[in-house]
Amino acid sequence: MDKTITHDQINIHFNKIKFINSITDSIAAYGVQCGLKNFTDDLDMNCGAVPEGEIDQIIDPSSPLEFLSLYTKISCDRFAMTVIQISMLHPNCKKAICSFLRDIGKQNQSDKIASPKNAVSFLENIILEGNIEDTTKEIISSSEKEIVWKSINSMHEKSWNRFKGDINLFYELLETFINAILENTKFIFKRDGELFVVGEK
Repeated sequence: MDKTITHDQINIHFNKIKFINSITDSIAAYGVQCGLKNFTDDLDMNCGAVPEGEIDQIIDPSSPLEFLSLYTKISCDRFAMTVIQISMLHPNCKKAICSFLRDIGKQNQSDKIASPKNAVSFLENIILEGNIEDTTKEIISSSEKEIVWKSINSMHEKSWNRFKGDINLFYELLETFINAILENTKFIFKRDGELFVVGEK
């Protein structure tokens, strides 16, 4: 195992994989209710699946990074395929997904976010962005009022390209989710072209 990756980091990354998969499963179930009867089977066939269980049950301790890399790709692919296909069913489906992610964001609010740095750290611990060993942010500027970065090594962009989806929808949903988390703080998340910002409202 890469000595620069700690067991705590492995556990956090695994929890991020489980978190996005729980979101995907809920959206996929909604798709089935909307008439996509065989959608979950199609999802498994096209993307694979992450086994259920705790980390010590499904991650080989002799090669955890290989398993995490595989499950990261599977998870991002499953989320992309699910959102892309279900949002195309009807305009109301996109609204329903957006509303669902807003509710999930509100459920994950924290009273410990007192600075942009706190906010970014908190978000990095729950949002799956790329492989555990990859840097996913290129910091452009950082101050007590805001942090600005570019997204790099985004697994989501690769997944959305694979399923020919509009990546702007992904970022719209991400913005909804994050701002629901930050709702009761003095900070806001926004996308400005290729840049992402967490700063004061």
